[in-house]
Amino acid sequence: MLLRSQKIRLNAEFLPENSLKNRKAYFCHEQTGFLSRNVEQKQIDIMGNPDMMNNMLKQNLSSVVYMMIFNMIGSIF
Repeated sequence: MLLRSQKIRLNAEFLPENSLKNRKAYFCHEQTGFLSRNVEQKQIDIMGNPDMMNNMLKQNLSSVVYMMIFNMIGSIF
């Protein structure tokens, strides 16, 4: 859905004004807009998403690498 809203934003100059207003209202309306909905994610859903797991693993590994580098620099000086 975010890709769709991005395409609309990029091509806004080619769309008629009424069409652009309708699409903007669909995405950005404060109470009924698609992008302003509250989506609740449970912890189980986050753990089931492989992309989230990959991001957590990358962050943990990068922090270990930084700790090792800082330890080596500290031992040198």
